[in-house]
This record gives sequence, structure tokens and C-alpha cells, in this order.
Amino acid sequence: MSVAYEPIRHYREALAQGLKGSSGYSYPWLEKQRQVAASRFLHQSFPTRKDEDWRYSGIDRVLVHPFLPAGENVSTLTEEDLRHDVLYQLDAYHLVLINGIPVPALSRLDGLPAGVHIMGMREAMVQFPDLLAARLGKTGQDETQMFMLLNRALFDDGCLVYIEADCVIDKPIVLNHLTTGLPDNYMFLPRNLVVLGAGANAALIERFGSTGPSTCFNIVLTEISLEHGAVLDHYRIQEESRHTFHMSRVSLQQAARSRYEGTSITLGSAWSRTEFNARFDEQDAVCLTNGIYVVDDGQLMDFHVDIEHAVPSCVSRERFKGILLGKGRAVFDGHVKVLQDAQQTDAHLSNTNLLLEPGAEVDIKPQLEIYADDVKCSHGTSIAQLEPEQLFYLQSRGLDIKQAKQMLCLGFVSEVLETCKAQVVMEYVGSLLQREFLKLFSDG
Repeated sequence: MSVAYEPIRHYREALAQGLKGSSGYSYPWLEKQRQVAASRFLHQSFPTRKDEDWRYSGIDRVLVHPFLPAGENVSTLTEEDLRHDVLYQLDAYHLVLINGIPVPALSRLDGLPAGVHIMGMREAMVQFPDLLAARLGKTGQDETQMFMLLNRALFDDGCLVYIEADCVIDKPIVLNHLTTGLPDNYMFLPRNLVVLGAGANAALIERFGSTGPSTCFNIVLTEISLEHGAVLDHYRIQEESRHTFHMSRVSLQQAARSRYEGTSITLGSAWSRTEFNARFDEQDAVCLTNGIYVVDDGQLMDFHVDIEHAVPSCVSRERFKGILLGKGRAVFDGHVKVLQDAQQTDAHLSNTNLLLEPGAEVDIKPQLEIYADDVKCSHGTSIAQLEPEQLFYLQSRGLDIKQAKQMLCLGFVSEVLETCKAQVVMEYVGSLLQREFLKLFSDG
């Protein structure tokens, strides 16, 4: 194994320092989780392109940076600094995290309905230790992914969203993750837990953004647990600067008759990888995931979606659309597994891409693994270019080439945008995409 892919010295040092208890948590169950994760990390190697899950997206660009945990360093942002932030002005319950640490002075959590709890992970350790002991680390499969092991071993904060049974929240919840104000080569490791009790209903918006050009690494682990009949609309918007590296995992666990609808919008970072894992624990649950990614020159965006149907009568839909320019690269790896007992499963996987320039590249690996015989399962993928006839038609109607490309690209992703139930989210994402296309097509 190449020396470059051994557990690098500064990661070993980070683990040794972090495991001394700098977080202040003293729960035996948590310390055991940390120790197990650290041990697994130290006894494994970073993946190479010979590893199937990393075949198309090597991590060389990440490993050349000596990233270390940022500790307590928090920028001195004020509300005035965020006054032009459209999402921050949304009528919602806001929790602002800067460099992975919640900032109460910038958060807006007054007037939360009874039974709705939104707080930083440190505060949650004090207020809800039993809930965290029962839920944290229980939604995902046996962990072997190196960056997630780092998160499990070293996380120092993050947030808890806990909505008790039958609570229907009246406004969206916004988790605003910002990176800002630090020198280069820091990594942030927030750990998030979202729990909806039986019959609860909520909309959750996660935004990842940057207020400066620092080279940093965001490693985020979010675990979601939906009890019987719970409904969650989940929006994830990643618009970090081109200097950042982003690695996130969403692990979802669903009980009977629960419904999850997720939409991911990915525009930023130099290198990003998003992993979404869903597990149905009981029947008659629904999981719908949608995504849009726009990849420009020098960017790599990697999506891995893994859905496991282990019980009967569950529904899953995965629909992702990508637009690629320059020498941008994207990876989409979708895996739907239907076990023998999961009869009457209804699952569909779709990935379509527009390659706007010859140097752009997308690698697609759809997989259906089916062991049951009474199912409705399918997948579809495609790679296309803008049709010259369409561009000519729009230009003949008075649009310039830039406007024509922008209109066609917006039309291409509109099917996903229209799935956003929250009008404010659809409008915000639509404006983001319009600005992105305007910038990308500014040279015609």
C-alpha cells in the first residue's frame, strides 16, 4: 500500500488529542463509540481507486492537505453580516452553526411549539442524554468509511432536532452550517441527529455555505429516525466556496407508514461526496430522494445512494439530474437492494445528465439487487447535450446564446425543483441556479 494512503500522521495526532476528552462528554456509551471508531480508523487504510466505492473519485486531492480539527475557533459574525442572506431572512426557526459549532446569538429559536426541541449537540447531551444514548450511532450500518470514522471519533458538537409524537411544526427549521474566518487546513466534524416521533410532521432545511475563501474540510454525519407515521420534508443545499472540501452522510431509518422526501442541491466545493443510506425497518414506508448538481471546471461531485428494502410494501424513488461544464466531473452510484422478504416493493432509480462541454465527465453506476419475486423495480440513466435546434429556436425568438442555455438548463432541472413542497425553498433554489447559470454562461 502506498505511503500516501496509510493513516496519515496528522490524523493519528488528531485522534490522540481528540480522545483525551476535550469535548467534555463523560458518558461511557459515547466514549465506547469514540474508541471503537478510532480503533477502526487506525487499523484501516484510506481507500484507493481499487476500492469499488471509490473507483471514480479518488481522494488524493483531500489527502494532500494536512487538515486538523478546528477546536473552539469561531468567527465573530454578527446579524448585520447576514442581513443580505435570503435564507437567513426566511420566517423559520434558525439554528446557525459556524465551523461546526452552534452560535446562539445568531440563532432564532424563540417561540418553538411545545414538543419541539432544537439545540446544539453539547446542550442535548445534558438535556436528552437517554435519547442520544438510544439513537446516536444506531441508524447506520457497521461503519467502515474512513471519514465517517473520524467524525464518530472526534465530533465535538453539531445539533439535535427532536420533534415529539404528533407535533406538526408551523414553520420550517433551518440548520445554517457556515464555514468562515479561519486559516487554511482545518476540518469541521459536526454530528447531527434528527428524530421525529410517531405522527410528527416537519420541514427541515440544511444549508452549507461559506463566508470566506479558507481551504477547509467539512465532514458531516446526519442521522434521521422517523417513527410510525412521521413525515419529514428535508432539503439540503450545498453552496460552499470552491476552496472547501465536503464529505457528508445522511443515514435514514424509517418505521411503518413514515414518509421521507429529500431534495439535495449541490453547487459548491472543489471536491464533494454525499452518501445517502436508507433502511426500512417496517412496512408501508415511503422514501423519495431527488437531487440537482451543477459541476464546473475543476470540481468533482460524487453521490452515493444506497436504499435497502428488507420488509414488504415499501416505496422508494431516487431521481437525480446533473449539469456539467468545463472539465468538471460527477459520479452517481445508486444501489437499490430488495431482500427476499421484501415482497411488493416499489422502487425506481433515475439519473440524467447534461454535458455542456467536451471536457466534462460523468460516471454512472446504477444497481438493482433483487431477491424477491413480487416487485416493481426499474432504473434509467442518460447522458445528453443541449440540442443545437433548441438553441437556434430560442435565439430566433430574440434570446442570446447565454439566455438560451440558461433557459434550457432551468427547464432540464425543473422536474426536480417542482418536487419542493416549500414554495420558499423552490424560489430560493431557483434563484441560486439562475445566478449560477448566469455566471457559467457569461462567456457565451
